[in-house]
Amino acid sequence: MGIDLIGLMIVGGLFVAVLAVFISMLIFALYYSVFKRARMYCRVRKELKRVLRNDTVLEGSWEKEPAAQRMCAQEVCEEPHEDYDDDEVLTMKSATALLKSLGWLIEIEGRGDHLATYYLPEREVQILYNDEINRGFPQFDYGFLIVTGLLAAACQIIDPSNSETLPDLTLNFEAKGLEIFEERVRAQRLKQALNEALKWAMKAVNLHEVLHTRYGTPPWEGDEATGEHTALLHLGALALLGDVETLLSYRKSFAQGNRLGFEEHIEEIHLERAVVLAEESAKATHLSYDLLERVAEKLSLKVVSYQHFRARDSELCNKYRDYHRKCVEEMKQELRQKGCIVCDEGGMFEAEN
Repeated sequence: MGIDLIGLMIVGGLFVAVLAVFISMLIFALYYSVFKRARMYCRVRKELKRVLRNDTVLEGSWEKEPAAQRMCAQEVCEEPHEDYDDDEVLTMKSATALLKSLGWLIEIEGRGDHLATYYLPEREVQILYNDEINRGFPQFDYGFLIVTGLLAAACQIIDPSNSETLPDLTLNFEAKGLEIFEERVRAQRLKQALNEALKWAMKAVNLHEVLHTRYGTPPWEGDEATGEHTALLHLGALALLGDVETLLSYRKSFAQGNRLGFEEHIEEIHLERAVVLAEESAKATHLSYDLLERVAEKLSLKVVSYQHFRARDSELCNKYRDYHRKCVEEMKQELRQKGCIVCDEGGMFEAEN
């Protein structure tokens, strides 16, 4: 009897041990799955940040597209403004009217999505919306882009003869758009989200830091291969940063016959214009397209307006949206190949950068 009891206790102990190991493995597998999802999210965010730092990655040949497609992209919706109240459920028509009344420009871009653009003094904010999910009722979680053509405009002041298209400077992209996930959006909800988005767009990204990080280093000192117009972009960035000292040192070297590492197409006159722009930028409380127009007048440049440098590529927001989707799908496929079960439902992870 005693032997049977001891044997039973041993068997019971082994069962408990095996059960504990099984539970531990299950918990480990669960945590590992969560870790992989979080890692995938972080990798996608990292890849998007890399693309945002390199504005030429998604630089499309929009200026070479068929004229009919460009016309479609630039066609402004002619929808009349209607009265609405804050509790009104917005339709595509009333949402467009509301956005227009708040100062947003509305276009139909190449794929048929509605693109809303708001002009801030030195940057542009764009959001995509459409009614793919709920016909007739807009969704605003398709893309949110902050971009500026200020650097390209500054380069045009420095070298007015430049005929090549310089890239817009992408400051930020959010794949979830305004993060309004309701199927039917009320007017007050949209106005609140737009107000928060514009405040965030002005504070979240420091244009001076972006200019310094991407183009503040002389191209001949960079580790990576540089493009044909990197030197001009470098001068434009220094001018907008108000770095008069560095530009004067460049001009002094040129006067002494030392071209430093600049290409042949950069001449002393370009440095002189950059110095003038830098002096005005240093005195200004904030950068703006109006500032560039005043500098152009001071330099006696024949320019009607630099406003046409604003958000020139109506396809850019959708390009970043496509790239984000591609990154996510590649990460999912990688996890599936490793034997992980990947859920296609949306998830949110908090991760430190």
